[in-house]
Amino acid sequence: MRRVFFHKLVCIVICALAALVPGSSGAADSRQFSRSMPPSFAGLPVKDGGRCEIDALNFALFENSPMPLRRGASLALAGWAVVDVRAGTIGAARAVQVGTDPAFFVSGESYVRNGLGAALGNPALDRGGFKVERIALNIAPGSHRLFILILSGKEVLRCDTRRVLRVE
Repeated sequence: MRRVFFHKLVCIVICALAALVPGSSGAADSRQFSRSMPPSFAGLPVKDGGRCEIDALNFALFENSPMPLRRGASLALAGWAVVDVRAGTIGAARAVQVGTDPAFFVSGESYVRNGLGAALGNPALDRGGFKVERIALNIAPGSHRLFILILSGKEVLRCDTRRVLRVE
C-alpha cells in the first residue's frame, strides 16, 4: 500500500515539475503581484476551505518551509487545488495569495495534471492542477504564508498550503 502511494506521489511531483518547464524566453512575464484580488474573485465572500498543495517552486521540489527568496527574483509555482475531493469539484479559477497583512495576489493558470485524480481517489480531479509561471517577486520583505484561492460558484475558498516564503 505504501509503495502504491509513493508511486502516485512521485507521478504527481513529476507532473508539477513538468508544468513549470520554462518557455523559450525564460524571462519573467509582465504580470505582477497585486494588493487587490484578481477581477474574477473581487467582491466575493472569502471563506477557508478546499484542499491544496504547492509542491514545486522555481522548477524544484518545494521541500523546505520557510523558503528564502530574494525580493525581485523570478518566482514559479506549481501545485493543485480543489473545492471538494469527494465530490470531484475543482472550481472555476485559481489564484495565489501571499501573506495576510498585507496580502499580495496573482492569478494562476489551471492545467490537467495526470495522476492527481488517482492519487486523491477521484479521476475528475486531474483538472485540479495550477501553476504560476515566471513572475517577479515584488512583495515586501518578511515571512509570508501561501494560500490558494479557488473560485467556487459565488464565493472564494482560501486554502492554506502550510507553506511559507521568506522574502529577503
